[in-house]
Amino acid sequence: MDSGIMQFGQFLITVLAIAMIGYLGFSVIGLVIERLKRHGAPSDEVLAEMEELRLRVQELEAERVRFAELEDRVEFAERLLAQEPRPGNALTPGQEP
Repeated sequence: MDSGIMQFGQFLITVLAIAMIGYLGFSVIGLVIERLKRHGAPSDEVLAEMEELRLRVQELEAERVRFAELEDRVEFAERLLAQEPRPGNALTPGQEP
């Protein structure tokens, strides 16, 4: 199998895993909040833990955005590398860009 395809597959799996973790994090927080509404006011410890979970989910969402940007850059680089070299575009030794 082509190395580029394998790397892209691994990258895609990583992005999907991060998105899934973010989704699950939001789901868990929603369930906790719903349960707390049914059973009364939460303790300070539970509130602190919920705030920690919110922060972790925000971090995961930021990473998801970062991975999406990296994916765009990788795709762009792959397109550039796949292009045929054009005469006159290559620098010769000692030539300034």
